[in-house]
Amino acid sequence: MILDYCLGLLIGDQKVAFEKEMQKNPDLQAAVASLRAKLEQGAGSTANGTPKYTLQNKTWALVENVIKEKKMDPADLPLLNKHSDTNTWAALAGQYLPKKLDKSRPYMRLLTGTDRVTQVLIATSEGFPDEEHDDLLESFIILEGECECRIGSDTVRVKAGGYLEIPLHTSHDVRIISDGIVGVLQRINLSKNEGAMQCK
Repeated sequence: MILDYCLGLLIGDQKVAFEKEMQKNPDLQAAVASLRAKLEQGAGSTANGTPKYTLQNKTWALVENVIKEKKMDPADLPLLNKHSDTNTWAALAGQYLPKKLDKSRPYMRLLTGTDRVTQVLIATSEGFPDEEHDDLLESFIILEGECECRIGSDTVRVKAGGYLEIPLHTSHDVRIISDGIVGVLQRINLSKNEGAMQCK
């Protein structure tokens, strides 16, 4: 509720009740002041202390993404992010995966294909070779299996239910360490990302 208040999302009776409680509670006042300082530092604020319009837009975009994930409309999928619900994505994948899946033969199905976002359902036992991106924000969620991703000089293991975002300008590759994986790969083309949301 503190975040909602600081972002200007509380209205009417909720806002009044929160402000009354804040007047009585010094710890709550301190928490609000601390969060406002962090928000102002990260995104700036208007003269009256409310967050800039762009921060509110990003917040609403995150909320919209959560709503999309609850609906999981194949024609309008949410963006993958560290908060994505693996079970929801696995249920969607189940609609498209062959009944008898042979992970030794790579299976790919395009889920979203726009000039800005590409999301591909992948089932494979083959890894992915070394690559580096300057304008593609790449991330993936593992629905089944396990892999290791080398990112620069670090190695990260990702199991079923795990999400990983690859930093820009960093060489990376993926090695499958189970009998195969099922996952969703997402690429956001940042050169086409004007006004778009990135869910973190």
